[in-house]
Amino acid sequence: MSTVSQRARTPEQKQARKNAIVQAARQLMDDASIDDITIAALADCSGLARGTAYSYFNSKEALFLSVLESDLRQWIDELSLQVEVMSANDARDVLPALIGKSLWQHPRLLDLMATLHTTLETRASQDDIRQFKLSLADLIRPFAALIETKCQLAQGTGHSFLLTTNALAIGLGQMARPTPRVAAVIDAEPALSRFRIDFEHQFTQTLRSVLQSL
Repeated sequence: MSTVSQRARTPEQKQARKNAIVQAARQLMDDASIDDITIAALADCSGLARGTAYSYFNSKEALFLSVLESDLRQWIDELSLQVEVMSANDARDVLPALIGKSLWQHPRLLDLMATLHTTLETRASQDDIRQFKLSLADLIRPFAALIETKCQLAQGTGHSFLLTTNALAIGLGQMARPTPRVAAVIDAEPALSRFRIDFEHQFTQTLRSVLQSL
């Protein structure tokens, strides 16, 4: 792919290039892990000079924190539209299944959530972590409030509910999507069949219990 040599001068041009790098990261994640993706590959995929990528993201971890924030924003926006039309009588029962189904349909988001604490935040700079955490807090605050309203929860409980949702998504998401080698072992041994995880079912049942306890 040819690279773009012209310098971005306006805020719109700079944002467009930043978006192009984020989109390239999304595309490369379809075939490779974060550890295997290089800044050079990202620059090539986005059509930018390799040095240009570093002018928008000072590290690969900063880039993938941005990808995670963008994917979370899109996911929460989509989910919020569905939660807003729920009746208060149905929300407690319907919400866990809705979240479970939605997460399973966003495998890249599950992958990014799983790498946040083990990879991205362990390697990113403190400034990048701070910026991500502040953006994340602003992002989930209205969604947590919406859940509190629809499920008739006490103030502050919605945030705790979303933290538990995050933990369940990370744990069950990894268990339900083992590596090919692990999956081959499980499939070859009937005695290991209990290690096959139905993410949507297990997630929904567990999250429903959590919600009912609040």
